[in-house]
Amino acid sequence: TLKYSRGQETEADSLGVTYLKRAGYDPRAMGTVLRSLAQQTALDAQLTGSTDKVPEWASTHPDPASRVTAALALAGANARGMTNRDVFLSSVDGLTYGDDPKQGVVDGRKFIHPGFRMSFQAPQGFYLVNGTRSVSISGQSGKGEMTTAPYSGNLDAYIRSVFAGLSDQQRIVPDDVRTTTVNGIPAAYGMTRVNTSDGARDVVVFAYAWGPGQAFHFTTISAAGQANAFDPMFSSMRRITIGEAGAVRARRLMVVTVRKGDTVQSLARRMAYDDRPLDRFLVLNALDAKAALVPGSRVKLIVY
Repeated sequence: TLKYSRGQETEADSLGVTYLKRAGYDPRAMGTVLRSLAQQTALDAQLTGSTDKVPEWASTHPDPASRVTAALALAGANARGMTNRDVFLSSVDGLTYGDDPKQGVVDGRKFIHPGFRMSFQAPQGFYLVNGTRSVSISGQSGKGEMTTAPYSGNLDAYIRSVFAGLSDQQRIVPDDVRTTTVNGIPAAYGMTRVNTSDGARDVVVFAYAWGPGQAFHFTTISAAGQANAFDPMFSSMRRITIGEAGAVRARRLMVVTVRKGDTVQSLARRMAYDDRPLDRFLVLNALDAKAALVPGSRVKLIVY
């Protein structure tokens, strides 16, 4: 994980502005990009219902909002240059947006993987972030991830191995391992309580035997006594049908030309989202709700 120091982020912004100037582009674009990133970050927090704010020093990327003013100052108030907006829009038209179905798709609180024919849903108040090797689960009362590990066919040994790999600082073992069945899937789980600098925490590993040589598991951590917040997620794991797997589609970015009578509201209704389509459209196009669209101009949509 790459973390920047303040000096490094300032240097990176300066280099970006300098490059744009030398290449003949409008250097103010650097500030515009950072502003859009900040707006997207804020929208993501609203969509997930997260009130947590990661301290800038702990973030894997510098806070974009704090860099906008500095980048614009580096560019200069009277900066000019090419923007090549139409060239850019043409180059991004048709790009995949968001998750690639080959690695599974997050849709709200639901995760579905057509390749493994798997689906589960995060509890109310939690949100999912899909990665190449795991799915992270975050909320006010705990955090976790869903991933896989080498599996020999013994769920008890699998769970104990996952616990053993959780920490280099202390030996963590489950109090016991219990077997169960979830929606017809053989499963097992273990829990233990550990002491951390922030107090006692409950750690749960809940595993599913997916096939002869394949298992998946959740690892969750929560404040002592609150581990049951994840129970609905554990019980939601299921195998999906071939039809459900085939229905999973990737979202893509589509550039459209504004026609007479189009408004931000009418175009937002074409976005491939059930939640906050207008807000997503506005952030995507750096617009506000009162913006009057000009016929003949081009805007971006996210569609299937």
